[in-house]
Amino acid sequence: MHADADIELDFLADGFAFMRQSLLRVGFAFVPAGDAQVEIAYFNLLKRIVRTAKRRVHVATGLVCPPIRSAGCHKPSA
Repeated sequence: MHADADIELDFLADGFAFMRQSLLRVGFAFVPAGDAQVEIAYFNLLKRIVRTAKRRVHVATGLVCPPIRSAGCHKPSA
């Protein structure tokens, strides 16, 4: 081991930097400046984000789509 090796670690600052980058990566419009607000925004985002998963769509046989919405009403492919 080297006696003159100075290593400075700041896990807390690294964690907040990670949270800020994560908020920016998902398109968060306003990333707060304060660490406490960044932490709140990050964990709120984690709580609210919808995970991608394969889902099954069930369409009722009696579904009648209004003409104004006909572009969005289509039978899902199996």
